[in-house]
Amino acid sequence: MSVMFATTTPNPATSNHTTSNPAYSKPSSGRLLRSAPPATARSVAPTRVRLHERPSAAAFRRRRVVAGVLGLGLVFVTAQAAEAVGHDTKVSPVTVATIHYRVRTGDTLWSIARVVAPNDDPRAVVDLMVQARGSSVIEPGDLIDWASQ
Repeated sequence: MSVMFATTTPNPATSNHTTSNPAYSKPSSGRLLRSAPPATARSVAPTRVRLHERPSAAAFRRRRVVAGVLGLGLVFVTAQAAEAVGHDTKVSPVTVATIHYRVRTGDTLWSIARVVAPNDDPRAVVDLMVQARGSSVIEPGDLIDWASQ
């Protein structure tokens, strides 16, 4: 078994990532061979390098305040979403009473509106009766059906 040592330095313009390190050379056989370490190289114990200084206590407090505000905001948004989803969308049953009113002599739509819907505005009730009947003319003996809630 023979070991071949590289004696030439690679050209940086034509070198690729395998030959950019002068400790490795690529012979014509295509296999990478390691050359002898340089005579000036010596082993140095790794030193611990601190890249960042510790943040101050004020920075920690600011971070905690920001985290707390974000947490409260998340709780608020979650509560709003849960409330929106939790509402029952079903319509509760409504009891509807139908009033059958027979028109008598002297009745007007206004007087009938006050009888069939005593808690509502008579103007709106008269408008609804005219719209439902298709006419504002009433005669004695006419039957008016009114559904009230």
